[in-house]
Amino acid sequence: MARTKQSPNEIAARLRPVAINLIKEALRVYDTVEGALTEAGEQFEDLVTEARAAIKKNKPSRRDKKHKGKS
Repeated sequence: MARTKQSPNEIAARLRPVAINLIKEALRVYDTVEGALTEAGEQFEDLVTEARAAIKKNKPSRRDKKHKGKS
């Protein structure tokens, strides 16, 4: 079985559809991962906000400390 030598242009022409399909699949994966990370980031921000509110609620203010002994 003898193979005929192909020019670089012929090889590129045959690989172009493969390259395009790989790029399309990579973009699909990227979009999926990006959406999941965005959602996770939003949920994390909500948790941080909730934790800060809980700390603020349980922590006496500076004003409370100043007036504590003067009642």
